[in-house]
Amino acid sequence: MVFRIAFIAIQNLIFIPSYLFTTHVVLYPIYLCDSRFYWKIENNLYNFLLYVVSSWSWCAGIVVHECGENWSLKNVDSELASKKGDCRSNNNSPVNSIKEAVAEDDQETEVKLITNDENILFIPNHQTTSDVPLMFAMFSNYWERIILWVMDAQFKYTNFGVVSWTHGDFFIKPKDFKAGDLIEHCSKHSYKNCYILFPEGGFRIKKQASSNRFAEKNGLAKLKYTTWPRYGAFKDLLDRKLNITRIIDCTIMYSDFDKPLGVFDIMKGTKKSEIYFHYKNYYVANEQLDEEWLRRVWLNKEELMRSFYENKEQFLGQNETFNVVNLSYLKIIFINLFFTLLALGYVLFFRYCLLDVYL
Repeated sequence: MVFRIAFIAIQNLIFIPSYLFTTHVVLYPIYLCDSRFYWKIENNLYNFLLYVVSSWSWCAGIVVHECGENWSLKNVDSELASKKGDCRSNNNSPVNSIKEAVAEDDQETEVKLITNDENILFIPNHQTTSDVPLMFAMFSNYWERIILWVMDAQFKYTNFGVVSWTHGDFFIKPKDFKAGDLIEHCSKHSYKNCYILFPEGGFRIKKQASSNRFAEKNGLAKLKYTTWPRYGAFKDLLDRKLNITRIIDCTIMYSDFDKPLGVFDIMKGTKKSEIYFHYKNYYVANEQLDEEWLRRVWLNKEELMRSFYENKEQFLGQNETFNVVNLSYLKIIFINLFFTLLALGYVLFFRYCLLDVYL
């Protein structure tokens, strides 16, 4: 375990500075000449880093299963590509309870696979610190997606925060957020085709009390497995300028609800686990995307998680896995060598430059 943590620390100390020097210095002339080409190169380097982070959980025996409605061009042979999700509703009328939400119309509709030129919005629930690295692992299979994360401003000051800042992600301060801030930021990064927002605004365990107070004040149901979502940033992302055509409701479910996997569990690599990502597709053109709609989605998400934790065997029987996230050892080795040699090249370059100056 000590060796593993030390190895991850070394990767951070070598790979992140290599990425930053490459993007901010080496590639800067390309940015001045052709910004779109620059961002394509940057996105590949960014995906390399995501693959490294993904390898931490994958090599530790942490398995991510994808179930529900298949949304990608990948896994097109899956029988679930046009199968409806469980415990879902497309009705847009206001609801105040979980029973009302799941009792509405549940008609089966065909799910079309997403093309590469389609802009999509992911809205996952947020349970723990491992949500993001596990989503890194999931997206390691979908490199055609150019991601823009909407995340808490505190993340900006972590080791990976400067990478996210370089990549063009949006750091949100809930108290300072104003309508239009996110639209303005995303408009500057129009090449992005995948936006990820955690509408709950924080980890479930930290938001549960305030969510219950909000529910009491507004006559809503108290949620156990999720917390009530915020609408402001979600509304911004629906602006026509961003041209989002589909929303993917992603529900993240850990094997142990009371003690979900954390980022330090991933780093230590001592806790094997099965994680389930359940998807439900919503077409923007077919939905009335107001605050009531978002609340209804969360009520359905709450019911989905309740059915999972109360009877996993029955849930998994009704929601077959259409994909298991799998990485390549050869690719892991290649990316590690790539960043190591890149860093070594920069060290040798500066060493000889300094020798020429002082000798």
